[in-house]
Amino acid sequence: MNESGLAVRKLLARERAPLVELLVVADDFALPFGKLRFREAGSAGGHNGLRSIIEELGTEKFSRLRVGIGDPGRDAVDHVLSRFQRHEQRRLPELLDAAADAVESWAREGTSRSANRWNAYELRPADEERTEPPGAVDGPPGADGIRRTRTGWRKPRPAEADE
Repeated sequence: MNESGLAVRKLLARERAPLVELLVVADDFALPFGKLRFREAGSAGGHNGLRSIIEELGTEKFSRLRVGIGDPGRDAVDHVLSRFQRHEQRRLPELLDAAADAVESWAREGTSRSANRWNAYELRPADEERTEPPGAVDGPPGADGIRRTRTGWRKPRPAEADE
């Protein structure tokens, strides 16, 4: 990821794709774990991969989706390259599903509308912390195993359902 700028530039050139068709998805330890944030442009914010892309493209004007991985509380490099903590690993499938839905939203609606919808997104609390009844928005799954969320309906993956 740190040297991804060349690959991005070559892909855009090969496909003859304009910058408006580029979405870069990157981890961000400046955001809490489970937070999503769209931007239409901006600096690298200390992210080496984004810095590489900005340098190769010669502009900061491309869309990006930052996925919060939480504050390192230690050396940033160690945090980014280490495994997620156990409680984060259990929540990762839901975060990745939400990020994938956000990318699909970007492809259909563009950055601005997707930002309006997804920048307020936060990973729901773990089921053991829930007090809502099954079927309520962000409540635990119902008898059919389907959970209602603010962004749609989700059926937890088998590993997530075992928790």
